[in-house]
Amino acid sequence: MANAKSPEEVESEICEIVGRVVLSASLLDNQINSVLIAVLSLEDKALTFAVVAAHDAVRKIEILKAFAAQIPKDEWRKPLVRYLEGVEKINQARNSAAHSMVIEQGDDYVLASNNAAKLLKATDKKTRAISRVPLGTLKDASERAKRLYKEGQTVLENFVRFQEERKKRSSNADVKRRG
Repeated sequence: MANAKSPEEVESEICEIVGRVVLSASLLDNQINSVLIAVLSLEDKALTFAVVAAHDAVRKIEILKAFAAQIPKDEWRKPLVRYLEGVEKINQARNSAAHSMVIEQGDDYVLASNNAAKLLKATDKKTRAISRVPLGTLKDASERAKRLYKEGQTVLENFVRFQEERKKRSSNADVKRRG
């Protein structure tokens, strides 16, 4: 038992894991704001980012998925959809981390909900056992979020370049019409 962690060490580790997932989800939500502005060609005015940020992450992802369905080229659509699906999974992990209690189950710790509807959904009808989410899945979510942020940067850079090219072509067309 010399390697056993003290309750304070266990608590600190759990808080670190939960905190990373919550902060990673916030970072990705902030990134989604920039992606939404770039993808929808919203003008970069003083309050554009703040107004976009006021929307729920679920709605922003829904808007971007609807937009992605309109993109004809796979090389543009697929990375955007993959990124959005990843953000959804991180948000689900965030919700589990933020709205669950941590309980000890054997030698491990798991996330457990005390919400009646969630408990009923997690209950196996035959065995009446309640499925719990191992804390390790939050560690995995934290690592996925890091990789996902990099993917999001690439998606954002691609759409920003697309917008710049579109503006350049638009201004060239205006010059030709006037000239």
